[in-house]
Amino acid sequence: VSPPSLAPQHMLFFVHGMGGTEVDWDLWVEVAGEILSGWRLRPVTTLAEGARFMGNGVDALADQAAVEIVAAVREEQAQAGGSARRLMLHFIGHSMGGLIARGALPQVFRELGDDTCELGHYISLSTPHLGVQASWTSGHFWKNFSALSGIFSQQCVQLAVSDRGEDGRPPYLMALSESEGEFLEVLGRFRTRTCVSLVRGDPLISMCSGLVGPDLAFEPPKWESGCGWRFEFRSGFDASSSFERALNERGADFSGSSSGHSVQGKASAPSPESELADDEDSSPQTSNTSAPESSSMTPESEQRRQSRCLRRRAWSQSADGSCRFPGSMLSG
Repeated sequence: VSPPSLAPQHMLFFVHGMGGTEVDWDLWVEVAGEILSGWRLRPVTTLAEGARFMGNGVDALADQAAVEIVAAVREEQAQAGGSARRLMLHFIGHSMGGLIARGALPQVFRELGDDTCELGHYISLSTPHLGVQASWTSGHFWKNFSALSGIFSQQCVQLAVSDRGEDGRPPYLMALSESEGEFLEVLGRFRTRTCVSLVRGDPLISMCSGLVGPDLAFEPPKWESGCGWRFEFRSGFDASSSFERALNERGADFSGSSSGHSVQGKASAPSPESELADDEDSSPQTSNTSAPESSSMTPESEQRRQSRCLRRRAWSQSADGSCRFPGSMLSG
């Protein structure tokens, strides 16, 4: 007779954003502690200094968070004393913290091993998954000048998808979004992934970037209706699930669409401002394929060509113009 499987031990990590500290999560920990009995609730505590405005880059903060997460998991394992009970990790990241969590995960699993933990829920709160830039014709185009801060810090440059990685690597947020990359591979292991964003009122992070939905177009409710929630789109839930039933009972204004597309969404064409980031080669890009093996290019020239291709980014914009981003970021 096989022994009954043990329920996993849950660990929930909270990752704050720019200018935040672990104290930001005190109320969350208090409320979650009443609801999630037996869960280990761990706000990340080592990021405050580096996460200040114009502090460390997102990549450096992700590495730092990974060290703390690995240490916390190993501490939990040591306290378990060799128990067969598995760990299930969950993450809630606010703003830049959602990117830090995504960036930390591959390093966490490299050090702990792929079979050590399971991944449960990933939740981002107003995280700029598509960066912070806006259309040049919008009222928030000032965010596009974040790249000018690179002489002081890589933080805002990376958030604006304007950094140039070493050895021809793509900008950091583009690396997080590569469809075949390690970051999305680990993110895909979560049982659920949820993006939460303000519809309006956040001058830095647009709804389209926070929800990874450039085609979203939302009609704001009348002021008389006050604040509220709306599930714009979702997928993977059975129609008979309690979640779907609860949303349907509230009506279409609350539940949005379950088909994976916004009920108010509309197609957005690439921005007329589509441009090439590399001025050395302004010819139209007709193919992303590598040169054939019979090419006479030298290794050095091929390396330069690949570097230019990585830096060349055709920019698109969201339907409402609030978000401007390299179109290839949506491939993942």
